[in-house]
Order: sequence, then structure tokens, then C-alpha cells
Amino acid sequence: MASPHELYKRLTGQEEKRVSAGLRRVFDCGHFWHAYYQNILVAMGYAKPENVERSYGYDHPDGWTGKGTLDLIVDMPKGGEYIVDLKTMNDNEFDTGPFPQTLAKWTAQVNCYMDWTGIRKAFILCIRKGGSPGKGGLPAHDLREIAIEYDENLIQDIYKKWSYVWECVQNETPPEAK
Repeated sequence: MASPHELYKRLTGQEEKRVSAGLRRVFDCGHFWHAYYQNILVAMGYAKPENVERSYGYDHPDGWTGKGTLDLIVDMPKGGEYIVDLKTMNDNEFDTGPFPQTLAKWTAQVNCYMDWTGIRKAFILCIRKGGSPGKGGLPAHDLREIAIEYDENLIQDIYKKWSYVWECVQNETPPEAK
């Protein structure tokens, strides 16, 4: 997850964002897989079109707004509503599981969506984006689910950090180094 200093730089325009052609292709590949599975889940009746790529905003009492676009909400016949966040993974990471830092970032993101929507069940649908077969002969474009638990303490920690950074932005004072 981003540090207060990284968040401050983003919010004050001090962080330069450059996307290389190679990284652009990685993003495009991810967009393809998102649309592919979103369309399948809508066609199967598990998701409504209005619950695909749904943008949310959360206005915190301290003055900042959290924003995000969740990939989709599915309605499982016997399980109710779930937030589903699709993530493409390279072959190595898919086979070994997400790196701890990656999973922490995903968990924080999905917890925000759960908090903003009131839906307390969620999972990451991991998509193997490489072209080689997986371990043990698994398909080249296999899927894996990772359940994400709602964590009120994590939400409070995130909001506390965002409030601190927002205060720093308003005061035009960088966050203290920790």
C-alpha cells in the first residue's frame, strides 16, 4: 500500500506518471480479460450490466473523497451478492500465489469497495494471462479465486491514513517521515 508520502505526492501533482508502451500493452491485456469474463457472467445471468465497471465515491467527514471502480457485483443463487475484482497475473505469480505486498494492496482496495457498497462478501478472480500451461498441466489461461474478508480495522487504518494525508495537503505540509 502507498505510504503517506506517496499519497501526498499523487494528490499534489508531484508524482510524474509515465506509462511505457510495454506497460500500456499489459494494461490492454488486462482490459481484454476483464471484458471477456464480465460479458460471460452477464450472459450467464450472474451479473447485471449495471453492476459491471461500477464507479463509487465515498465522502469522508474529514473532507476527502475516496473513489474507485469495482469490476462487478455478482448475485450467486445460493450465496447472495459478491464483489468480484478481476486481476490478471503472470505465470509465475499465478503458480505461486500473489506476492504479499500485492495481496495486501488488493485486500485494501476490495475492503474499500465492501465498505462503500455495504456488500460484505468479495473475492479476487485471478486470471492467468501467460500463454504457457500451468503447473501440473493446468490450462494456459486458468482461473483462481481468493476470498477477501471484510476487515473493519483495515478500513479504519486506511481512512486514518487518508485523513492524515488530506490534512497535510490542505496545510501544504508534506507528511512526517516515519
